[in-house]
Amino acid sequence: MNIFANKRIAIGITGGIAAYKACDMIRQLYQKGASEVVALMTPSAQTFVTPLTIESLTRSYVYKESMENSEDGVPTHISLAQDMDALLIMPASANTLAKLAHAMADNIVTTTAITFTEKPIVIVPAMNTRMWENPLVQKNLRILRSQENITVVPPEVGELACGEYGEGKLASLETIQLYLYKALHPQRRLYKEKRVVVTAGGTTEPIDSVRSITNRSSGKMGVAIADELFAMGADVLLLHTIPGLDRPYRIICLETVEEMARYTKRNFKEADGLVMAAAVSDFQVSPNQRARINGKIKKSDEMMLELVKTEDILGELGPSKREDQFIVGFAAESDHVLMHAREKLERKHLDMIVANDISRSDIGFGSDENEVTLLFEDKERIDLPKASKSMIARQLLLHLYQKYLARREEESHDGAESVEQEKASDSHD
Repeated sequence: MNIFANKRIAIGITGGIAAYKACDMIRQLYQKGASEVVALMTPSAQTFVTPLTIESLTRSYVYKESMENSEDGVPTHISLAQDMDALLIMPASANTLAKLAHAMADNIVTTTAITFTEKPIVIVPAMNTRMWENPLVQKNLRILRSQENITVVPPEVGELACGEYGEGKLASLETIQLYLYKALHPQRRLYKEKRVVVTAGGTTEPIDSVRSITNRSSGKMGVAIADELFAMGADVLLLHTIPGLDRPYRIICLETVEEMARYTKRNFKEADGLVMAAAVSDFQVSPNQRARINGKIKKSDEMMLELVKTEDILGELGPSKREDQFIVGFAAESDHVLMHAREKLERKHLDMIVANDISRSDIGFGSDENEVTLLFEDKERIDLPKASKSMIARQLLLHLYQKYLARREEESHDGAESVEQEKASDSHD
């Protein structure tokens, strides 16, 4: 998915054992659409990874000296600030954090960073736990976080290169990329202060100790929506069925419809919205039959399963949602797609439903692309042509915001102004 399409990204590498991970980052930035990746290396970084290795991956010259000039004679740190869309510093050592916090410019990375006054800088620290927890390091981090254009990606807790265990491990490349994507996002504040629950993946209903009823949903669409909401500033909770997913927002991994229903209903109470992208099983083995099954069912000529309906999560939440909440549902259909989607939208009292044709092999289940139709409660219909699921997610959320949230915010603002006018009038009287 080309989330960095046409972006020009500078990557500053400082001295630290995690410097080797910059190699994979450069490769993945190109894979995800970046048009150019330019590397800057401090002297100590060059002792961990050779400039030749980085040059081979970036396909361009690696800048190593703070006083270098570009081809047109402009100092490199100035030309990079003019030409690049963002600066990613990874790994960022404690030494580099201190220099950046106090505007010290003594190498190509720090000199360039200080010129990025109106463009995003994403800093990814990595160091020993004791260094990370040092009050002076934390003070420097607070200074950096106070800057409007700077994002600090928190390190992970894990086994460190020194053999110790604790906080200070470089964040995963997926997490770093999502923070970088957010820093570059044109609508990164659109859903700010909104709490949204997103569900993703296909639920699994057990038959016996080894068999289950499930579906082919990969969960990619739901994860793309959760990623996009995070990039747009929302406080995201993802309820998903995909083990091992690594993201910077809150995640709860589950399996069954019962678990999905419990966590969805519990968290929706305090949320502003719900995007129900999970492929929830419609049926489960009846409790009576499940109670009779002990371990694995033995192979026989035939076997009859007694199925009952699972809980209808949206059917319960839709009619009871508050005026200030929104619910988005999905309709994965194989025939009469729009008719069935419209019926589901109305029956479950949804604000919007996303209809997609699962009979097509080039979109939907398992694919990185999708093509959907958005249906709204006021009968409006919007067709989103085939695109990456990340792009579909962005367009979906933009339409949702314009349709409901912008209007509600405007009404709330008008109401507040009306109250203030009444107070002023009463005071004047």
